[in-house]
Amino acid sequence: MVEKYYRKDELAGKLVYNSRALKIGEVTDVGYSKVGGIGLIVKLGKDKEEIIPFTAINEIGDIVFLKPDVEGEKERLKPEFEEAPQRPEEKLDIKKCPNCGNENKPEDKFCRKCGEKINEH
Repeated sequence: MVEKYYRKDELAGKLVYNSRALKIGEVTDVGYSKVGGIGLIVKLGKDKEEIIPFTAINEIGDIVFLKPDVEGEKERLKPEFEEAPQRPEEKLDIKKCPNCGNENKPEDKFCRKCGEKINEH
């Protein structure tokens, strides 16, 4: 197998995707550690950068694709976008149980927790 070598200018600007095909950032540079490690410096957000060692890279082509996470290891790299916050459910017509105080749906006639009859009011 022939090994492919990359110049720094070939890597800069490539998009980086995690093993679940979610974009996590963009390569800005190549970094070297004092102990001989080498990795990609990836811009994850406006002010956040992360060094990804080459051992964590699965494939480099038009994009950089990372290897799957090691089993049991917490994923450190999150996608660069944040999921939209969940809207709290409307609680306008919630019925409170007179016995235990549990909140029940408007259509409930009896408490889902204790079984007490719920008043229509």
